[in-house]
Amino acid sequence: MRRPHFSSTHPRQVCFLAQQAAEKALKSVLVLLQIEFPFTHDLDRLRDLLPDGWRVKRDYPDLADLSIWAVEARYPADMPEVLAADAYRAVHAAEGILFSIEGDMAVQPGNSSDAES
Repeated sequence: MRRPHFSSTHPRQVCFLAQQAAEKALKSVLVLLQIEFPFTHDLDRLRDLLPDGWRVKRDYPDLADLSIWAVEARYPADMPEVLAADAYRAVHAAEGILFSIEGDMAVQPGNSSDAES
């Protein structure tokens, strides 16, 4: 994931896009594993649908702080100002989730790299 330059970006949008990246990563694994999932932006709920053994379940036990950006960033009526530090934390969490999933996918049976070995 390309790191944004936080001093010149819109942190609210950065937070939203970080949440979306994490959500899409989780949903892509669920699709790959043929696990049905609800229409939700709740990252904890999606993560909990993964089978045991996925590192993202162990490494990210609480994704509520990232999940809030799915709605809060788009409907900010009562939300305080979003800071560059918020954006940095959101991007950092999303990157970690993506790297964790990517690592686990690399060792899954049937992975294309396994077939080449």
